[in-house]
Amino acid sequence: MAATTTSTLAGTIQKYFEDSWMEMPEEELRLPLANNADFEVASIPANGGQYAEFRKFGKLTVEAASATDDTPKTYAENTEPSAPVALSSEIIQVPFELLRDYVDLGNVTLATDPTDLMRKNKDALTLLIRRKQHQLANSHMVKQLTRVLNSSDIPAAATYLPAGFKCIYTGGAQVFNDVTADHLFTVNVFKKARTLLANAQVPRMKNGRYLAIVDEAIVAQLLEDSVFRDIVKRHQDTTQKSFGTGSMLDWEGMTWLVQDDPYRCNLAAAGGALTNRKNTGKVRVAHVLGKGAFGYVDAGKAGSIQRRTLRPTFKVQDISLTGTNVTVGYTMAFQACVLDDTRGLNIAGCSQFDESVADLA
Repeated sequence: MAATTTSTLAGTIQKYFEDSWMEMPEEELRLPLANNADFEVASIPANGGQYAEFRKFGKLTVEAASATDDTPKTYAENTEPSAPVALSSEIIQVPFELLRDYVDLGNVTLATDPTDLMRKNKDALTLLIRRKQHQLANSHMVKQLTRVLNSSDIPAAATYLPAGFKCIYTGGAQVFNDVTADHLFTVNVFKKARTLLANAQVPRMKNGRYLAIVDEAIVAQLLEDSVFRDIVKRHQDTTQKSFGTGSMLDWEGMTWLVQDDPYRCNLAAAGGALTNRKNTGKVRVAHVLGKGAFGYVDAGKAGSIQRRTLRPTFKVQDISLTGTNVTVGYTMAFQACVLDDTRGLNIAGCSQFDESVADLA
């Protein structure tokens, strides 16, 4: 839509709006899934254009004495190994996702009162951008979204990053179609996820634990387990903080992190599929991750080239059809993706505490 000519903003007011939003602190861009300190961080290579560069490392394997023997090889005194143990690595370039939209804020009378407009709308717009980042990162964990180029093959045809993590289900379900509303989250399914990763020798996070990412409804369901409830209570007594969004505690070999906007989908009986995200689905997805499973591009420190590259850019003007609204358009480059689908697991299940205010009669 073209800008209207009857009610465009004065230049000083427009500049004030744009500068105010662009001064968002770095913490505003941090959330449980995107920009998490436990994940791998990618860089923006010099002259890299629209790609971020991730480095993925393989695993050192025990050298076998023979093709059929999986025990470590031993060497006689003063004998050198016949060949080196190789650590493979791969550099992949991931194109940025562009979060782009515009939002009408208030009516034209507010254009003469910037302080009031900023106070009422800045927090809401920041939350909207954070939710879009979070949903994008969350969806990458469950399904394959990003096309990538292997840097050694440029400009060969695009290849794909690993798909979303493998999934296990609550209540003993073997496949997604078996999940019903009665398949509730339990502590045991998280223990199963942890041991599956441990048995595969998946490296733990830097604190020596795996990362369990849950949401408020899953936490409420887990608190039905008395042992888990006692652990949470002790954590609250120690920290004087509630176990809420963004908070963490350590238990059962995992660090538990609460996210604010989980991946959801409808039950198969309601026509849903695991790879079809919905905002109001009965099925919720938690994640248990090890080191090197997931990566993101850091927002960077304020003032740095990286920070200036990734922060949102805003354009504030009146482009409404009627000429009565102030409109904020924004664009933000963002990237987060699965790096190794063998180092994490999804857990899909239901909670009896899944309703919101909007669901009430």
